Amino acid sequence: MREHCFKGPTVRKRKRKPSVPLQEKNESGETVYRCAECSKQFPAEGLLRIHTRVYHGGTIECSLCPAEASSERDLEKHMVAEHGDSAPLKCSVCNSPHFSPEILKSHELWCSTLGKLKKNLKCQLCDFNTIQYDELCQH
Repeated sequence: MREHCFKGPTVRKRKRKPSVPLQEKNESGETVYRCAECSKQFPAEGLLRIHTRVYHGGTIECSLCPAEASSERDLEKHMVAEHGDSAPLKCSVCNSPHFSPEILKSHELWCSTLGKLKKNLKCQLCDFNTIQYDELCQH
């Protein structure tokens, strides 16, 4: 089995001015929020915050390759898709690979709750059981 030295994600922040949401009315009189950096308009302040973080915020670098992500969840998706075989953490319920302890904890909570809600599926030929129908079919 290959072993990798896992370093946590590296955050590279871009300098930016603290931005106060610019609330204004558009041509039809609706309230919109304008980005102070690129002037793009959004119907809700939350959408402006997401836009600012993704397009004008810092990035998180993958510690195993040159890829970058705008959020820890996006980095986790990249890590599992591209480097899943070297994941240092595994879900105790479904054994899926994870790199972030916080995301693993959230996933395990979801996974264990789902297991309680779904019927446990058992193989008719052996002791194997799962909560996922497609996993039972593959088995």
